[in-house]
Amino acid sequence: MNKLSVACVLALLWLILPQPSANAQFEQERASAKDELPRPDEVPTEEIAWKKFLEHLGKGPVCQVEILTRERPEGGLFYFRVLVSRACPFPIMRGFGIDRDDKCIPPPDPRHNQFQDLKRLVVQNRNPASPPLAFHNHSTGVWFQEPVTPGKELTLLTDCVGESGRLPEKPGQIEMVYHKALFRIEHLTAAQVEKAEPLRQNAAFFRDRVAAIQKEAIAAHRVKPITDERLLIQASQLFQDPVFNDELRAKLSKWIDRPTKELAHKDDDRFLAIIPNLLTYALARSGEPKDFELFHRLARRHPQLAGAIKHQTLILLDHAGGAQARDLASDLMKNPAPADSHHLPEYELLRKLDPDIPEHTEGDRFLLMMTHLFKLKPADFGLRMAESRWLELADRREFSPGELQDMREKVKNESGPWMMMRESDRKSGQEAALKWIAGRKP
Repeated sequence: MNKLSVACVLALLWLILPQPSANAQFEQERASAKDELPRPDEVPTEEIAWKKFLEHLGKGPVCQVEILTRERPEGGLFYFRVLVSRACPFPIMRGFGIDRDDKCIPPPDPRHNQFQDLKRLVVQNRNPASPPLAFHNHSTGVWFQEPVTPGKELTLLTDCVGESGRLPEKPGQIEMVYHKALFRIEHLTAAQVEKAEPLRQNAAFFRDRVAAIQKEAIAAHRVKPITDERLLIQASQLFQDPVFNDELRAKLSKWIDRPTKELAHKDDDRFLAIIPNLLTYALARSGEPKDFELFHRLARRHPQLAGAIKHQTLILLDHAGGAQARDLASDLMKNPAPADSHHLPEYELLRKLDPDIPEHTEGDRFLLMMTHLFKLKPADFGLRMAESRWLELADRREFSPGELQDMREKVKNESGPWMMMRESDRKSGQEAALKWIAGRKP
């Protein structure tokens, strides 16, 4: 285990230990097993606790670290902010996001039960005119490393995974680091520290600040484009802005042009699709109709990768419309490669009773994925429920009354697995799907 990993483990243990201290709103403090929660009358007001926290930061250097992260590619953004110094190396990280109704929501925090946290961090005498503090988060953070290594003064934590970060040398300087998120690290002046305020749940502030950071990050990319593949993918997935598309296309084209043997795993003949898979996902969410041709070139040159871009194709279809998607979609839904049907145990059993049922293919999986993603009726595209065929073949296998009733309920509620029962159904379903795709608008 390297030094950074050890530091991350120790810091994580520090973060998840109970912190029953008088200053628990803003700063982590070690707690022994004998510590008890302070009495309500011992807990300071937010104003006093924040003043003590600023004093504890010391003379500097003091950094303000702002973090933008996205829970998942199709999810929303979350914003975090914290002040950190060598005198106060483990401040409490707070952050929040907003939902579609402009309600402030807590960021994901898989390492801690937030309900227990809210019970512990009691805050007395809060000014009702001020919004509540942003949510305490244990899975994202930043702290000073000890001993100090030049250029690696900070440890940046996202989803409990650490990475080194550089401390800006002079007050007023800013560093931006991508590590599964964007870390904006600013070396504050003494005046900025004195005027600093705790992060509160405020939807208007969230929108304005996120927009300003995004504008700053995109401007920085235009001046000095991100060249590292993984960092480019992270930036594109975070902001989902077309400014990154040209670099994404160039890197994906380079991957497509590689000889097949360069993509083969040394232990077997499967393809290592990690990078092209991530590149296509990043491009799908901000791409243009012309990118269907790039995806199609990938599927034609490396057929083993075709099955890995089904979802990305549908995301691009949703984003860019289907006017130029027909050729790629046709190849994907007509892909005859056998699909793994271990998740459909009924399928193989059903084929034994009815040999005319065709083999489950990657093309069928693309069609099923399309109906699920766009909330379409599978029956409109040649698919039938397995249970409906089971009921038709009930005389060929013994079923209990309970099993028969269960199948009838699934058919009634359309809750069972869908599959192709005949080649003729597959052909008509594909034609209907291509027609639907051609008419899909962005």
